[in-house]
Amino acid sequence: MVVALLRGGPSREHERSLRTGHAFMNALPRERFTVRDIFIDREGTWHERGLRTTPSNVLPGCDIAVVALHGEYGEDGTVQRILERFGIPYTGSGPFASFQALHTVMAREKARAAGLNVPRYEFIERSEDAERIAREAVRTYPQPVVVRPVRWGASAGTTMPAGFQPVHQAVTGLFAEGAEGALIEENVRGERVSVGVLEDVRGEPLYALPAMGLNHAPARLSKQLLEELQALAKRMHQELSLSHYSSSTFAISPKGVVYLHTEPLPCLARDADLPQGLASVGIRPDEFAAHIIALALEGRKR
Repeated sequence: MVVALLRGGPSREHERSLRTGHAFMNALPRERFTVRDIFIDREGTWHERGLRTTPSNVLPGCDIAVVALHGEYGEDGTVQRILERFGIPYTGSGPFASFQALHTVMAREKARAAGLNVPRYEFIERSEDAERIAREAVRTYPQPVVVRPVRWGASAGTTMPAGFQPVHQAVTGLFAEGAEGALIEENVRGERVSVGVLEDVRGEPLYALPAMGLNHAPARLSKQLLEELQALAKRMHQELSLSHYSSSTFAISPKGVVYLHTEPLPCLARDADLPQGLASVGIRPDEFAAHIIALALEGRKR
């Protein structure tokens, strides 16, 4: 079976994507899969074996694509639409599900509607509104606040400024770098944990991994809190219509569990949360890789 492994990409998560691609490539059993390593540079140009190429040259000769991309282009539905245009099955979620998961505001409104706690935030859609909203947020929210772009993926572009001038500069800086919107949000106190979700594993339609905390190690939590986090991660996988696998991040605050964001394509480098969670329950990288490809070949999209 010929696998096009897409890595790199024109996002601020380029280096992280290379690590995911390398890990997935090493995990694929070579007796079952022939891997075509497709490097996508920071300008979005496709390369194979060091030479420039195009999707139309690569994809017709492949049985499936592994999407090892993070951030814009890879997690926002762009490359998924390209793959669907060529009729190539691919790992991960569909175009719209990917887009809404990466879009922080859309994901959080989905979470809020589903009954989850989310941080208070102000959404700035236009740079001309930055000064007014920044002033109001600095008066309203405890300092420092969190300033993040609306859809760059993971923590790319995220800062924690305090006071009007630094907050205003952080927001205008994001717009200057091409962000399509920015959030000023409360800095939720508490431990950050992430919970990975896999489809159709060990007899469960949605299988939640242990919550991973500091240093990518299983968080020390009560059984009740762990089960709550796992249930919430499964719920967000469903609410966002994600496919195959995902990872949701929460803050365990004095006021309870707060939903922060979901990655439709979490990092697969060995020391990242999802692989560490897999290892903690005895799922090997090659088992995970083969399973995700099997789901994609079955056409499993929510």
